[in-house]
Amino acid sequence: MVLATARWPHLWLVLVPAGLPWLNFSPWTGWLLVEEFDLLLLAVFAGGFFRLAIDAARTPVPAVSGPALPMPAHRDTALYWLVVVLAMSGVVGVMRGLAAAESLTFGWWQGYGDPLNTLRVAKSLLFGLLTLPLLRRTLQIGVPKSSTLLLVGMLLGLTCVATAALWERLAYPGLLDFSTVYRVTALFWEMHVGGGAVDAYLALASPFAILALMKSRNLRTRLGAALLLVVVAYVCLMTFSRGVYLSVAIPALFMVVAGLVLRRVAASRTATRELADRRWFGRLVSRLHWWLLVMIGVLVWQAAGPDSFLANRLANTDKVWAARQTHWDNSIGLLKSPAQWWWGIGWGRFPATYSRGIPVPGAAGSVAHHVGDLSTLPYVTVRGPPNDARKAGLFALTQRIDLQPGRAYIASGYVRSNARPTFVVQVCERHLLYDWQCQSGVVRVQPSFPGWRHVTVPLEGRPFAAQPWYAQRLGMLSLSVVSVAGQVDISDFGVTTHQGRQVLVNGDFARGLARWFPAAQYYFVPWHTDSMFLELLVERGLVGLLPTVALLVFAAVRSRRLMGQDAWLALCLLASVAGALIVGFASSYLDVPRVAFLMYLLCFFAVLAGARSGPGSADSLARGARPSYAL
Repeated sequence: MVLATARWPHLWLVLVPAGLPWLNFSPWTGWLLVEEFDLLLLAVFAGGFFRLAIDAARTPVPAVSGPALPMPAHRDTALYWLVVVLAMSGVVGVMRGLAAAESLTFGWWQGYGDPLNTLRVAKSLLFGLLTLPLLRRTLQIGVPKSSTLLLVGMLLGLTCVATAALWERLAYPGLLDFSTVYRVTALFWEMHVGGGAVDAYLALASPFAILALMKSRNLRTRLGAALLLVVVAYVCLMTFSRGVYLSVAIPALFMVVAGLVLRRVAASRTATRELADRRWFGRLVSRLHWWLLVMIGVLVWQAAGPDSFLANRLANTDKVWAARQTHWDNSIGLLKSPAQWWWGIGWGRFPATYSRGIPVPGAAGSVAHHVGDLSTLPYVTVRGPPNDARKAGLFALTQRIDLQPGRAYIASGYVRSNARPTFVVQVCERHLLYDWQCQSGVVRVQPSFPGWRHVTVPLEGRPFAAQPWYAQRLGMLSLSVVSVAGQVDISDFGVTTHQGRQVLVNGDFARGLARWFPAAQYYFVPWHTDSMFLELLVERGLVGLLPTVALLVFAAVRSRRLMGQDAWLALCLLASVAGALIVGFASSYLDVPRVAFLMYLLCFFAVLAGARSGPGSADSLARGARPSYAL
C-alpha cells in the first residue's frame, strides 16, 4: 500500500473511502484502541508524504539575479485559522482526557473506560488533519477528476455496507421479515455498545448514490446506480432508526429537488438540437426516476405495516424521547464547574465519568483482565449489573467461534467468587447485537475465594443446523454474570465439542484479551451521550464544540461555491454535511473513529474544492468567468 500510494499519489482518495466500512475485525482480534483501518491510513500517509517529499526535492529552485522578488502565494486564511483552532482544541481535549484518568498506564487491550480511550477517539481528528496536504495535491488535477475519485471510493464503500446489510438480513431475520426485532449494523462492530455508527455513515454516504445516478451518462451505469440507491434505501429502513430516516430523507429530497431545478435552468440554455438528440434518453431517465420512487415507496409501505417493528418503534417515540431527554440531563449534569463548560471533562472520558457520576442508570456489566502472579494464572473478572436486575445478561465477554452443525458443546474452566453469583455460558448464532439460536449452560458459583473451583458445564439446546453458503450465520461464545452486584473470576477456560475439539482461542488469557470482545445488548446508555453536539460539549467543552460546528458550517458554505462548476457535486456535499448535522442531534458518532474520520475527510474536501472553485481560483480562471452547470 505504501508503494502503491507513492506510485499513484491520487489513488488514496479511492482506497480510503472504499476500505473504511470493512477494515475492522475487532470481534476476531479483540482490538479496540487500534484497528485495521488505522493501518491503511498509516500506509497511505507514509506513501503520500514520501511522494510529496520526492516531488518537492525534484522541483527546481529558480535562480534570481539581483534582489529577490516576493513570490505570489495564495493562502486560504479562513481554513488556516480553522485548522489551527481545531488542532489546538484537540490538543487541549487530549491533555484533559489523559489528566482526568486515574492512572496513565499503557495496555493494549484497554476498553472505553480506560485512560487510552482518549487516544482512540482523538485519532480521527489527527488523521483528518493529516489528509489536508494529500487533498491539496490531489485537487491540483482539478475538481472534476478529484470528485470522480472520491465518488468511486464512496460508491465502493457504500456497496460494501449495502452487501453486508443484505447478507445480515438474509442470514438472520430474512429480507422481508419486518416484524422481528432486528436492526442491521452491517460491519460497524463499534456498535457492540450501541451508538450511531451505521446511522452516521449512511447519512454521510447516501448522497453519493444519488450523485452517481444523476451524473450517469449511459444506461448501464444509470441502472447500476439506481439499483444501489434502492438497496441503500432498504438498508436505511432496516436500521429502524428515526435519526437515519430524517438525516437521509431530508437531505436527499433537498438534493433531488434543487438539482432538478438547476437542470431545468441548464436545459433552457442548451441548444434545441442537442435536446432533440437526447430526448429519448431523457424520457427513459424520467421513467427510471419514477420507478425508483415507486420501489422505495413500496419498501416503506411494507416496512411500516401495522404489525411491523417500525410501527411499534414509531408508536413508542414519546417514551423514547422522554428517556433521551433524561439521559441528556444526566449527561449535562457531569459538567460541574465553569471550567468544565469551557474545556470539558476530557476527550474520551464520558463512559468512565458517567458510570461513576450517574450510578442510578448504571452499567449492565464490565470486564477486567488481571495478569496474575507466580501462584495465579492470568484471569478475567466478569461483573453483572451493579443495581438493576432488569439489565442482567445484557453485557458479556464474547469470542467469535466456528459453529459446528449437529454438535453440542461443553464448557469447562476455573472460576472463583466470594459470593454466589449466577454465571451463564452461551454459544449462539449471533452477528453482533441479537442472539438467534443458542446452546446455554448456567453455573451457580459457590464461594471459593481466594481458591479456584473447576467447573464443567454441558450446554443445552438444539444442535445448530447447516446454513446455505450465501447466508452463513456467525457464531459467538458469551460469558455473562446475571446476578446483581455479582462478579466471577475466570481462568483457563475452554469450550469443546463432544468429540473433544477445542473451539476457543486464548482461553487461558495469557495474551490478555486478545480474541475476546466485550459486547452489550439492548442497553447502551453508559457509553454514549446520544447526541454529537452534547458529546462535544461534555467531553471537550465549548472550546471543542464551536470549532467542530464551524467546520461543518464552513464546509457547507464552501460547497455552494461549486455550483458554477458542478452543481450535483455541490448538492451532494451539502447533503452529506446536512446529514451529519441532522443525525448528530440524536446520535453519537464522533466516538467511532472510522465514521468521524469520514466526516472530517468530506468536510475538508468540500472546503478545499470550494476554495479552488471560488472567484479568482485557478479552476475558475481556467473555465472563464461564465458559470456553467455540468449536469
